[in-house]
Amino acid sequence: MKRSSERNKISPTDSAAERTIRIGIAGFGNMGRNHLGNIVGGKVPGLELTAIFDRNADKFPALREEFAASCPNLRFFDDYAALLKSGLCDAVIIAVPHMQHPEYAIAALEAGLHVLLEKPAGVDTMSVQEMIAEAEKRPEQAFAMVFNQRGNPVYRQLKSIIDSGELGAIRRVNWLITDWYRTQSYYDSSSWRGTWGGEGGGVLINQCPHNLDLWQWLCGMPTKLRAWTHEALWHDIEVEDDVTAYVEYENGATGVFVTTTGEWPGTNRLEISFSQGRVECTPERLTVYRLDKSLDDFTFAPHTGLAYPAVERIEVDVDAFLNDDDAFPESDSLSEPDALPDTDEALNLQHMRNFRADNLGHIGILRNFAAHLFHGEPLIAPGSDGLPALQLSNAMHLSSWTGREVSLPLSVADATEFKSLLKGRMKTSKYDPTRRGTGTFDVMKPTI
Repeated sequence: MKRSSERNKISPTDSAAERTIRIGIAGFGNMGRNHLGNIVGGKVPGLELTAIFDRNADKFPALREEFAASCPNLRFFDDYAALLKSGLCDAVIIAVPHMQHPEYAIAALEAGLHVLLEKPAGVDTMSVQEMIAEAEKRPEQAFAMVFNQRGNPVYRQLKSIIDSGELGAIRRVNWLITDWYRTQSYYDSSSWRGTWGGEGGGVLINQCPHNLDLWQWLCGMPTKLRAWTHEALWHDIEVEDDVTAYVEYENGATGVFVTTTGEWPGTNRLEISFSQGRVECTPERLTVYRLDKSLDDFTFAPHTGLAYPAVERIEVDVDAFLNDDDAFPESDSLSEPDALPDTDEALNLQHMRNFRADNLGHIGILRNFAAHLFHGEPLIAPGSDGLPALQLSNAMHLSSWTGREVSLPLSVADATEFKSLLKGRMKTSKYDPTRRGTGTFDVMKPTI
């Protein structure tokens, strides 16, 4: 029996007979333009950009002129349904405003297209669960999330360490994420930013879906939390720009999650304590402290006076791990899918090598999506993986709004209450869809 991932392969009889996947982009804001640049720039072999949808047709004349030479057959649509019916696309990247993600993804799936969905999966879990249910009806179509931080080799190596169990059970998780600093100009750059009606949330729904996804991907889901989401604490906006959450896990472990868009210089530091060690992690560095004995045993063993297990400090050389020539296949060409060994391990290692080669992020996700369609490479983030991160953010909002502890996964009653409270905030929002912002704000460039 074939692996389930093989059901989504592009076959020689498909429209991709020339080893290309025709792809469209729905939503041409910051992320839409970023994806366009990666595809048109040839950074994702096998993908051909054939269509762009945006409600603002005023953008199209300049885009036609800009890409006349590199994409002479590129078509533009201000009607999403028309793009889906055009027959120009095998797949679509959805980068429209957050709350429209489930609606647009379902429409694309119903049109028979493969879907790559920008984060977050949506703004409420009930809508996202409906979207996932629709995708599950169509296993022959690929459905993936743009959780590009899963491709970061630091986090991949950390997950390998956690999953191996070599440090024992998790006891505590602390993640301080204050490097999401944003100015008021950022929020003013688009009318939807910083509003309940346009965005459906603040730092939790815009900046932190990647962190929330990594948190549950690495450590699993907590069973309950209590959170405080502070709205308009540092900016003239409607939504939260400062969050502190306390969580508890089934095994008794605890955790704290702190994030804000109001601090600079910021930090991104994840610390996880285990029964036999501790890790300190930033997006660039991974340090392991390994104990010679488990605290489960050492704590209750007889000792004279104060006693401590011996500690070994290890700086994990992630570059060496990824660049080990013996660990990777010879070819990394997506245009030659048969050149890759047909094993999940080899395909995952191959993707990591591609990712690290140019410190790729979104490019790595696009390459993985193409490789999945060409030869069944496992998706880095299947579409259903968009739900847990949203469960966390919805629970944090609900806990703060109601002043109570919230259990996870969200019950139907809690999910319904959250959606009702969110709708109330959206009704009183100052968001005006007819008002334009001050212009495009490049969120891809580092601020230092």
